[in-house]
Amino acid sequence: DAVDVRRAQRARVRQLDYMCRFASEWSGREDELTASMVEKARNVRSRIDAIRPVRPDDRVLEVGSGGCGIIFNWGGEQVLGIDPLADELRSLFPWQRSSPVPTLTADGERLPFADASFEIVLSDNVVDHAESPRRILEEVARVLSPGGLFYFTVHVHHPVYHLSSVVYGLWRRLGLPGEVTPFAD
Repeated sequence: DAVDVRRAQRARVRQLDYMCRFASEWSGREDELTASMVEKARNVRSRIDAIRPVRPDDRVLEVGSGGCGIIFNWGGEQVLGIDPLADELRSLFPWQRSSPVPTLTADGERLPFADASFEIVLSDNVVDHAESPRRILEEVARVLSPGGLFYFTVHVHHPVYHLSSVVYGLWRRLGLPGEVTPFAD
């Protein structure tokens, strides 16, 4: 509905602002950040390997690849990242410009791929920034091949944060003025 669309648009603006600050903070320390990204990709890949070995010809998609996605250090020849901010992120992060991993600008709610297009789909802390988390999961199920694997994480916050967020949501629904940025979306 319209509220979800507005929330997702605000989240996208906030995410781009965050990524701009993040890129600036890590400027000159790209090697350190890249090492961290390589380690994360290695860890995720080993988790998947424990379930079913990753094959060289597996088609792998990361939904919400962001600036520092797992996909950039995944390996393989048929890998792809999508993110609504892919064009902007390519200009912010040098490894994306030189990476053999293509990224497309697309929303997770509307994946531009045929059914059963990927053996592995990754989604690392994405759905909580989206217009429709449910629709993203439906799209992932659609593009995942039968027997495919889905790596999915969402950051879970402390119960106090959750309670504060619920109270803030009620505050906003009542139309009261004021915004607390961490809870805005």
